[in-house]
Amino acid sequence: MVKEGLMFRRSMSFLKPAVSALFLLSATAILGSGLLASGDAASAATAYKVNVGGGGRGIAVEEFMPGDLTVQQGDTIQFLNPYEEIHTVTYVAGGPVPALIVPAPGAAPSAGPPKLIFNPPVAFPTNEATSLFFDGSQYANSGIIGKGESWNVTFTTQGAFAFLCVLHPGMEASVKVVDTNTEATAPAKAEFDAAARLTETLEAGERSAARAMPGKATAAGGATTWEVLNAPSAGQADVMRFIPQRLQVNAGDTVLWKNDTPVPHTITFGGSPELVLPEPQAGGPPWLVLNPQVLFPVKPSQNYGDSGYANSGFIGTGPESTAGSSFSLTFTTPGTYLYVCVLHADQGMAGVVEVVGSATGGGTVRPPATGDAGLVASDEATAPWVALALLAPFGLAAFLVSRRLLARG
Repeated sequence: MVKEGLMFRRSMSFLKPAVSALFLLSATAILGSGLLASGDAASAATAYKVNVGGGGRGIAVEEFMPGDLTVQQGDTIQFLNPYEEIHTVTYVAGGPVPALIVPAPGAAPSAGPPKLIFNPPVAFPTNEATSLFFDGSQYANSGIIGKGESWNVTFTTQGAFAFLCVLHPGMEASVKVVDTNTEATAPAKAEFDAAARLTETLEAGERSAARAMPGKATAAGGATTWEVLNAPSAGQADVMRFIPQRLQVNAGDTVLWKNDTPVPHTITFGGSPELVLPEPQAGGPPWLVLNPQVLFPVKPSQNYGDSGYANSGFIGTGPESTAGSSFSLTFTTPGTYLYVCVLHADQGMAGVVEVVGSATGGGTVRPPATGDAGLVASDEATAPWVALALLAPFGLAAFLVSRRLLARG
């Protein structure tokens, strides 16, 4: 059930940017542009980089790295997103964490699904520029930032400040600002700590993926139900893979996708429609409406035997789930069927079901399940079937580019 003010508990990487260089403001550019204090104060100021998330090989790390930093008054932190997963950098100034998704204001009640939008104070930045002079006195927010985008914060006031990502609970950063005579974190140490934490968290995600063991059950009539799983999160590491990614079954068999994690996913066949449908609004940013064809289930029949559209809706155990934690289809016609998670397709979260013959023999996990629980090797991520599955979401990239321009108009 979708609730008012529901908040994604985990990942939604569907809003990747098209041209990351457009929004990347380097520390050198900041120092040279006069955004910091002039004279001796400017020359003494230090530029830091904090990675807003990270990842690799289908694992998203939902952490600020480093997560604890001491800087001097006048220093600048570049909050940079280096990976496909989207995030926010948000300071709530002692207030409540805003909801990511809310009902559209004034939307008329209907017999169909509710009209839900991304909450504008979360989706859009609080300031027009990609840099902010920060004194900690009020709410400040980067807006949703994708791969290659950054938000630069110059700290003008001493104190301790907590930043968070609205999309990913538990993703927090602590910044302590001291006077210019007090020792601060060395930038080299900050970079070392960030790299070490990324490696550690990726390894935890790999271990979680390796432990996932999908099962199967064969009925008296010979048809088999095959499981495809999502591995549990490991701390702040989210596994963005279907396990197994390739599955060979017999005609008449059923595939059951199970997501017993709070990370929302979709099982989407027959295309990857836009998740966001912008609606222009007079005197402000557009409404970013969630496409009900993605958010909610679309299942014309339990039997699937062509290339038509079928979609699970958001499945998982978190409050954003619109369809429980599982989805199933019975495959009736031999063929090769590609599917994606619309939310995480740009991280390679795609799968294939190959249907052969009839219910006279055993299906197989391809590649065979071994100690890696049947996960594909790294070269599978660039296989043609994955590339085809990833073409559709690119329209969202252009949306994210336009989001900042609209916010400034």
